Order: sequence, then structure tokens, then C-alpha cells
Amino acid sequence: MDKTRQVILALGTNHGQEPNMNQAKDMLTRLLDGIRFSSLAWTAPIGIVSDHFLNCLAIGETSLSLPSLLSAIKRIERKCGDTTSLRQENIVCMDIDILLFGDKRMHERDWQRPYIQQLMNELTIHTQPI
Repeated sequence: MDKTRQVILALGTNHGQEPNMNQAKDMLTRLLDGIRFSSLAWTAPIGIVSDHFLNCLAIGETSLSLPSLLSAIKRIERKCGDTTSLRQENIVCMDIDILLFGDKRMHERDWQRPYIQQLMNELTIHTQPI
């Protein structure tokens, strides 16, 4: 039997923000067990010139391997309209980063961002500390 792992994802979009966020959340609900989402947070872009980003975090469980989860996430990003050519124009239809996979922390710099910390606090109030 495959091991179930807790995962925390960071979602962000600066183009078609509300529809793309809703579409990604819908697809993630079918991908992860027991998924919960934080509230939404608008943030200024970091490192690019663009419209503001709409962000949220998701916490759930999966028995997928890390490569399988990454592949599923990339499919979701593409279904939301994300492409390499749009990214080159600073248009991010959907970006989903894995912050936590089991006991493995990823994207360490993202953990320090104030909006990530705020949204993380929302998600972990009713669960054990991360």
C-alpha cells in the first residue's frame, strides 16, 4: 500500500485571477484527499512587472509520488492556460508550487514571505504545527 503524505501547495495567478484560481482549486479538489484552502490574498508581483497576483494555499493528502504529483500539477497549470511563452511575457495564468511533501520542505524562500506565513497560520490553526 502506498504511503499517504501531507502536502501544502501555494497557488498564484496574475491573469484571469478569479476564474483561474477557481478552476485550479476545483481540479486540486479531485487530486488531493481532505483538501482545504486558505483565504485568498492579493499581492504585488515579486521580481516581475505585472498585474497583482491572487494567491492561496492548499493543504491535503496524497499517495502519489513526488514526480507524479509534480506532473499532475503541471497539467493543472496548463489547463488553466499557463504556457512558457506567456510566462516570458510575465503572464502567469497559474503557478502551483509544492511547499511541503511529507516531511520535505521545498521552496524555502517562499516560506519566509509574509503572505505565505499569514495563509499558513490560517491552515494550521486546526492541525498540528508544520
